[in-house]
Amino acid sequence: MADEPSCCGACAHLAGVGGREGGETGPALRFALDQDGRPKHAWLVLAGEAVALERAVTVIGRAPGCDLVIHDPTLSRRTCSLSFDSEGHCIVTDLDSACGVVVNDRKITRAGLHAGDRVYVGSVVFEVKSRDEADV
Repeated sequence: MADEPSCCGACAHLAGVGGREGGETGPALRFALDQDGRPKHAWLVLAGEAVALERAVTVIGRAPGCDLVIHDPTLSRRTCSLSFDSEGHCIVTDLDSACGVVVNDRKITRAGLHAGDRVYVGSVVFEVKSRDEADV
């Protein structure tokens, strides 16, 4: 039997994050894409700061090689990725992180994001928004 990865201890939110309940919170997040699959006007909002998503796939974690490095010990080295399908829908994927990825109140392996969704990884919470919503 394979060993389960140990939890970071910050995943109390897996039992219920106290945020929105239920499934989808708004319309599916959909962005126009460049010819190479990069999203136009997509932003990740974390702790009140907006970071432009300029890659077809953005890997988030605490390792120096990640596209978005977040210096938080509760994150795995490679925690999750944000990608965009051929229609521009934003998709979050857990990269086998120790604590998992939670969208609103549901632990996911892979999920399409909707307007208003909050993504929880370790002790970090972020949202993906369009330029207008991100106030940049």
